[in-house]
Amino acid sequence: EAIKSGKADKSIYALALQLLKDEMMVDEQIDTMRAEVDQFPKNKEVLRQLADLLKETKRTDEAAKEYERLLVNNPDDKESRLSLIETYTSMRKFDSAIVHSKALLTQQPNDPKVILQLSSLYYWNDQYKEAADVYLRLVKQDGEDSTTRVRLADMYTKANQHVEAAVHLAEAVRLLPDSLPLRQ
Repeated sequence: EAIKSGKADKSIYALALQLLKDEMMVDEQIDTMRAEVDQFPKNKEVLRQLADLLKETKRTDEAAKEYERLLVNNPDDKESRLSLIETYTSMRKFDSAIVHSKALLTQQPNDPKVILQLSSLYYWNDQYKEAADVYLRLVKQDGEDSTTRVRLADMYTKANQHVEAAVHLAEAVRLLPDSLPLRQ
């Protein structure tokens, strides 16, 4: 705004010029990486760096394509899959993120972070029953946690499964310490 109005001092102009130069350098960096990937398509390190740089610079469509490309040759690459899930999530492409999160869950079926991630994706995609079904795994792993039970009750409520919601809410109250007023 200050630059457009002509009221900026020299330091603001210098900063704006540096930002433009940095952006041009990023474009050159991306072009160089793409040329190297074209020349050496199996070099997954450069392809990963390219995908990461595209993601960092908010070129999410391009980043997603490069992460997908990485996974074609390395379907068990957890780091690329996680980055792709994050990218799709930031783009609000929950269906695509869910597909990859389910694939990750098959690789790590008992990882609480992966379970929570998939459940959250279903929830954000308004698929509350699926969110609850996945989240139920956390309850089975740590059933003595009232917070987990309350979250599960919320998912069942949104899925219009009120009996299940009531069961988990009652269990959450049962798990509360005796010192809390809700227990009385």
